[in-house]
Amino acid sequence: MSTNHLPSLTLLATISHPSSSASHRAWYTSPHPTLPLLATATSSRSALISSLTTFTPLSTVSGGHKRSVRHVSWKPPIPGHPSSSATTTTAVVDSSDTVLATASFDSTIGIWRHQPPSQNLDADHDHADGEDGEEEGDPWSFTALLTGHSSEVKSALFHPSNPSLLATCSRDKSVWIWEEVSGEDDWETVAVLEEHSGDVKCLAWLPNADPSHNAEEQDGDDGDEGWEGEGEGECLVSGSYDETVRVWRVVEDGEEEWGCVACFGEEEGMGTVWCVDFEKPPRRRRHRPSSSPSSTTPPPTHNGNQPQDPTPQQRRKRPRKPLRLATATHDHRIRIWRRQSQPPNKPPQQTPSSSSSHYYSKTSSKKIPSTILPPPPEPETWHLEALLPPLHACPVYAVSWSGGSSGLLASCGGDGVVGVYRERGFEEEEEEGGKGKGKEEGKWEVVAVIEDAHGEYEVNHVCWASRWDQGQNVDQRGRRRKGHTEEGEGEGEEVLVTTGDDGSVRVWEVPEGI
Repeated sequence: MSTNHLPSLTLLATISHPSSSASHRAWYTSPHPTLPLLATATSSRSALISSLTTFTPLSTVSGGHKRSVRHVSWKPPIPGHPSSSATTTTAVVDSSDTVLATASFDSTIGIWRHQPPSQNLDADHDHADGEDGEEEGDPWSFTALLTGHSSEVKSALFHPSNPSLLATCSRDKSVWIWEEVSGEDDWETVAVLEEHSGDVKCLAWLPNADPSHNAEEQDGDDGDEGWEGEGEGECLVSGSYDETVRVWRVVEDGEEEWGCVACFGEEEGMGTVWCVDFEKPPRRRRHRPSSSPSSTTPPPTHNGNQPQDPTPQQRRKRPRKPLRLATATHDHRIRIWRRQSQPPNKPPQQTPSSSSSHYYSKTSSKKIPSTILPPPPEPETWHLEALLPPLHACPVYAVSWSGGSSGLLASCGGDGVVGVYRERGFEEEEEEGGKGKGKEEGKWEVVAVIEDAHGEYEVNHVCWASRWDQGQNVDQRGRRRKGHTEEGEGEGEEVLVTTGDDGSVRVWEVPEGI
């Protein structure tokens, strides 16, 4: 498709590996959930830690792997910990809280902990590293090595709200679930899931799947749209070379054993599934008490009666935002999948085969697979909701759903193109005559694009990150950006972060108003 008429992304910064003696391929970048930090997996057998305030390298995590680091993941902060609600642009790292997982082509997963509790990662320091990464002053300690995969590990992903859970996937066609037990850095296997018939490329956890958190939010609900994923517990999605997406959930039989509840995509002929990403849940607005008596009493309705707040039963009856998933695939396309609720009185479907899954009893210290399979989990049906407009001329390697209220989607691929998509509302479709265009072209549109984002090199990954650099709340003319108050409050601006075969990480500003 022609993109000449579309707005372009604005390059804010390029972050390069501190070692200039050799070219390092960069695979994947993970923004810290609460701190202005980026971690990037590289072919130099290391992970690069960078600042989102100054856009400069800070340190290198190295010495634990024999081959390329393919994937990285930050352990989410413990709820209530000071770093779980960072309010400044300076990241003071606590050794008990800042933990990074690295997945390597050497078939292992490394767990790293930042050592000096008083070390400021945004302070300038010497970036030189010894070959083994154990040079004096190295701020990162290699605390655990997880083994078990028989081939390259393609992803290691911490659960977004349960820091004790880690999922990994590999070229050996398996997905592993790990749990941290009996103190820090002691991990055991919870499940080994082997239903995929090909290389497992990617993973995604259901975001904010924390029943206690959701229950707390529902109590303060002011009538905002709900979300189908609320209170569902842990859920993991995997994408594979076998052209399928699988959904994994815990079987509620007291042992917390995992099983496959859905398998879809093969009928599309879409090729390798390179990336999967859940749509983020809607943000809740909380009522703030006001000292003004007039603001506490809402105006009467047209018949003179005082309006009543909706009851919890009424809130539950309101339509909830569906559970949706985006996939990036080898056929150059992006698809949106939607979970379909089970119709009442419909007989249960055949659950995807679980004969090759190993279930481990959490009470067993030897981790011997159980010979008794648990009852099959409740099956789920996922259907294709939208096929996004064609943009890429090569396989799409990554797709990322914005964490803000914009609902924007970003993609990147082997053609060096980075695109941004926007979902059209029903009102817009009707006004512009899009009602009859069909879901493929009429519901989503490309709103921004940048070609050759990393020059002649492929772009391996794209993701959204909170913006932390100075002056983020005002534009180039000094005007305050949308969503920010004079006190700096608001939903927060985001930037796009891309990772390329040239070894660099690039940070992009998305045009306003798209």
